[in-house]
Amino acid sequence: MSKPDTKSPFALQEQQIDQALMQLRRLLYQMLTDISATPRGESQSQVASLKQRLHAMELRALENDRKSVAAQRQVTELQTKLAETEFILIETKDKIITSEAHSVELEAQLEEAQACWQSLEPQVLMLQNENKTLKLNLELTEFRATEAEHRAIAHEAQVTELKAQLEETEQRANDAEERANDAEERAMKMYLNVTEKLRQIQGEKS
Repeated sequence: MSKPDTKSPFALQEQQIDQALMQLRRLLYQMLTDISATPRGESQSQVASLKQRLHAMELRALENDRKSVAAQRQVTELQTKLAETEFILIETKDKIITSEAHSVELEAQLEEAQACWQSLEPQVLMLQNENKTLKLNLELTEFRATEAEHRAIAHEAQVTELKAQLEETEQRANDAEERANDAEERAMKMYLNVTEKLRQIQGEKS
């Protein structure tokens, strides 16, 4: 950013004042020359004319002074703004330096994090593979457990059926034993009856 030319308005006013003073000196010299070379009546009119011109030049000088003061005020304001701008620039530079330092620090942290990740990446991959293996083993175990459960249910059904068959067999055995006992009793009765009849027949013969 270029520095503003704060001295140019004030320098211009000073130059105008110097020119007015030089013109005033020339007029005074001309007035003295004319007065010495002209009659009294004419010299008085020339003096009046010169007074008017001097008054006009005084007014111009006052106006130039006012402009000079205003220009000086503008110069002061511009210098104040320039100082504020320089202060802001210094603050901005400090912030930029701080930001760059923070950026460098963050880049170093990023590089450190990347290096740490690169060192941990094999372990992460190994853990991921182990996790996959564990999942597969878990699925296989669950599948085997489901099959075992199904087999257990089937065995339980078979056991229940065998128990029912056993109970039926026991019942049939009991029934057969009862029938065998009945048949044995009937056979014994028949044997006793036959024996008794034989005794009677033998008794009759004797």
